[in-house]
Formats: sequence, structure tokens, C-alpha cells
Amino acid sequence: MKLLALDIGNSNITAGVFAERRLLATWRLVTDRQRTADEYGVLLTAMLAQEGIAPADVGGVAVCSVVPPLAPTV
Repeated sequence: MKLLALDIGNSNITAGVFAERRLLATWRLVTDRQRTADEYGVLLTAMLAQEGIAPADVGGVAVCSVVPPLAPTV
């Protein structure tokens, strides 16, 4: 099982995928409160695909955020 970890900050969103305790990949996006949930979904799916990870391979998501309005969107 892979875990997608998201750190939603005021300037950037940092994402990482873990398998067991090993970090497989990381990405950084500029935080944009105007992006829709669909836009974030497309971006995250594309980033996963770059690393050969299918969304179905992700068995869990951990989110931390200092931007509460973005939590439901992401």
C-alpha cells in the first residue's frame, strides 16, 4: 500500500508518496486558492503518473494544512 502525504502551506503544497517507510517521490505546487478540486485532482494524478504510480495504488492519504479553506478542495 502506498500513502500520499500532503502538506498544504500558504505558499506551497508539498506532496510525497511513501511505500512502507520509504519515500518514493516528492512534488511541490504553488498554493492557489482559486484552483478547483478537479484541477488539483488532475495535477496530482499527473504527478503520480510521472513516477509510474496509478491512483489505485494509493491506499491512503494524510493531509496537514495551515490553509483551512483549501482542505476540502484538495
